[in-house]
Amino acid sequence: MRAAFNADKKAFQMKVEELEVTIRERDSQIEMLNDRVHHEKGGSDQHKSELNFWNGKCAMLKRDLEYSERYAEKLRNECDKLSFEIKSLHQEINLKDHDCGLLKKQLNGLQEDNDRITRMY
Repeated sequence: MRAAFNADKKAFQMKVEELEVTIRERDSQIEMLNDRVHHEKGGSDQHKSELNFWNGKCAMLKRDLEYSERYAEKLRNECDKLSFEIKSLHQEINLKDHDCGLLKKQLNGLQEDNDRITRMY
């Protein structure tokens, strides 16, 4: 009976040792997986940080583009306004030149009249 008890005790100890080895292996696997998860989470945080950085950059570029478009539109409107004013001023100059030519003709006509009148008397 003692031999059977010792055999059972030895088998039980071997089974306990096998289970302890299995537990150690599983603990090391769990630790390795936890390290891997931590590393992946750190990489994920880094990716999120980079994504936020680039989203911020894109938002600033979009804002700058909108400001540039508004400024270009303002300049375009101002240019159109100035073009219209230039055309108006050219027309005014042409009218003044025409009036000046007519006044010169009148002046020449009056001088000729005065010359004829002075010759007559």
